[in-house]
Amino acid sequence: MKTDQNNFVQLEQEGDKKDYYRRLGRFITFGKWKGKPLFYLGPDYKFFMPMYFALIVASIVSCYFCKQLQESEWSFIGAVSISILELLIYAITAFKDPGIVQDPELDIEELQHNSQSICYQCKVHKKKGRYHCEFCDVCIDGHDHHCPWTSKCIGKGNIIPFYMFLITTSSFFIYHFLVSFSQKK
Repeated sequence: MKTDQNNFVQLEQEGDKKDYYRRLGRFITFGKWKGKPLFYLGPDYKFFMPMYFALIVASIVSCYFCKQLQESEWSFIGAVSISILELLIYAITAFKDPGIVQDPELDIEELQHNSQSICYQCKVHKKKGRYHCEFCDVCIDGHDHHCPWTSKCIGKGNIIPFYMFLITTSSFFIYHFLVSFSQKK
């Protein structure tokens, strides 16, 4: 394995094909678009995968019962739409960059001389709102909390999709609760 200047690890495969991934703390990033990784897989992916599977099963079961309880096709279409939206937003939250901080060529001695706080694990300047997560082993801008269900921290980069996921999940339960009480007679 060879590492280039951007810390991208190059894996040789059969023939001339090459695949790129990068480690940032305990994150594994995949793909590359305009010099930045596309997907960020957090250290708690063991929680993310069963949770995603449970959401898929819950969506299928609830859509099935919605179809059985209602005569209207619109209630079934609504159930499928909310389910798909919830699964999509959950995936976006789980694979999006949470706001990982990377300060290239940081002069630690100069920062120490100026009495500025630095994170010695990440070698970045600690500004207001930055927090070093022990689980992810990276500094996150706008750190809100570490969420094992999304397999990563919730920060500046993925806070909006996270809130959207909470709203769609609440809508999912409220919708199916209302549909179950307004069943056909």
